[in-house]
Amino acid sequence: MDRRNFLRSAALLASANLFSATGLFAKKVGEFGGLGEAFARLGFSPDAKGSWYFAAMGDPHLHAANPENTALFKKIADELKTLKPAPKFLAMLGDLISNGNACFGSISTNHNMAIREIEILRECVDYLKPIEPKLVLGNHDTIAPDDFDNVLYKKYMPAVAPYYFFEEGGMAFVVLNGGHTMLFDENQKKWFLEKLAKLGGKNLTVFVHQPAGRVNTEYEASGFLRDALDSYKGNARIICGHIHRNEQWLFETPSGKNILQFSLEAPRKNKAPVYWLFCVKDGDICGAVFRNKDGKFEAFDFKFKPQKWEMPFESRGVKAWFNAMSPEFREERLKGWFNGSKCLYFYYYLKHLEFSLDLSKVGDCSKLVLLASRLSGKRGKAKFAVSADGSSWTPIAPAKAEPPYFEFDLPENLRSAKRLYVSISTGDIEANFGGAGVK
Repeated sequence: MDRRNFLRSAALLASANLFSATGLFAKKVGEFGGLGEAFARLGFSPDAKGSWYFAAMGDPHLHAANPENTALFKKIADELKTLKPAPKFLAMLGDLISNGNACFGSISTNHNMAIREIEILRECVDYLKPIEPKLVLGNHDTIAPDDFDNVLYKKYMPAVAPYYFFEEGGMAFVVLNGGHTMLFDENQKKWFLEKLAKLGGKNLTVFVHQPAGRVNTEYEASGFLRDALDSYKGNARIICGHIHRNEQWLFETPSGKNILQFSLEAPRKNKAPVYWLFCVKDGDICGAVFRNKDGKFEAFDFKFKPQKWEMPFESRGVKAWFNAMSPEFREERLKGWFNGSKCLYFYYYLKHLEFSLDLSKVGDCSKLVLLASRLSGKRGKAKFAVSADGSSWTPIAPAKAEPPYFEFDLPENLRSAKRLYVSISTGDIEANFGGAGVK
């Protein structure tokens, strides 16, 4: 299946919803030299009746050519095994290996390295015993946008399920597979909704690699999660990785439900064995402790204000918006700093993009709004142009830039165009594009 056909078929598999958010840290209530002190500050005792805790870590990124990542994992395992009582399990939040994804180099070389990395993963899982791992699959664990079955694991580590459910200490846990770019296929979405319906409102934690709602990157599954959890009766938490840093949000859904999300730092970021411990009391998460790069323990409670879980272009006054999956959107030309055209349904590591929008059913428009967190930077200033035919271009500049939104005034002669062509030449090695709106 070629990229364009995949994108259009994937539109049938995923919601077009997304939301934007600014990370808001949960309240740090202290930093301590010992874990017991951090637990005590939270009023938590893992020995008390109905109390227990689990561990979670950001992306392990086990690498065939970089033994340091393996060494960091083993340091985490060694520390966790010394804790009394030990955590019930360790959630490993995706990108278990580094070279499954072919975006960043030779496909054949990456494939051979990925096979070796899965062997390393098996060794690390065995090293972790008796603590049980809960494995989450990430974008580096896939080989292509439509690799919903995670073929490398299916062949070389078949015990790893792409998504699954388990219960522990009065809580429900769902492990979801965000795949290559936070896309859920229909089978997984159906399974998740059926599982929610059977839980009866038991407090729920969702493990998934990509954060829900990073507007500048993956977002398709975010709208599905918002809709699915909006009416869920129990408390719902999301714990994820992917962005290699600690961020927390408290989101408010349309019905007024609050959902806490933690994104966890990757150990390799600080070259230190960092991890999180989540405290459970009476069937719900009540606090968290971060083992930082200095070996100290930071205690956090969850007493901070929620922000609305928004969808793209909400409150922007647009008549219509489009992304690469919209039938009215057509990719004309694309260049990326890496192999983005082969790997990503959103546009990341973007060098040049030309696309067109069918506006025949939208009517007259005076403004164009682009969705992108970064368009200019390390390689120079971004350049923009619009056209009615894709050949005669008129340069334009943002009238308003409030990333992730860049707003342009359209030239008078293009305000009634039936098809609008847009050209973006970026200046940032990590430039990205997530969609366009008109108003």
